[in-house]
Amino acid sequence: MDLKQEYMRKKYDAIPSYEEVKLAMNSELTDEQIKTAGLIIKQAVFYNLCAAHIDLIKFTPNQANSMLRLLKAKGYSDCKIMMNGNTPDCLTVQLNTSNFRSKE
Repeated sequence: MDLKQEYMRKKYDAIPSYEEVKLAMNSELTDEQIKTAGLIIKQAVFYNLCAAHIDLIKFTPNQANSMLRLLKAKGYSDCKIMMNGNTPDCLTVQLNTSNFRSKE
């Protein structure tokens, strides 16, 4: 392989493969998903509901698990993913004050 071919190969290797991009996109939450989840929780609180239900239809399984971990890290200790077969369907977040972890 001559120098020019080697240079071009290195140059083209800088472009991530479709599989690399797909993997990264499937695990990260989008700004819209985070914003929507926040609005759903705020609406549930506004209407004095005991639980908020976040639709996971447009989430990948990895994104659903990421949202669950994020909510638990934010103090929502009683939340779970409801499945429809092998597909995440809904994430239920209990809003009873007794379920929140103490921030102290």
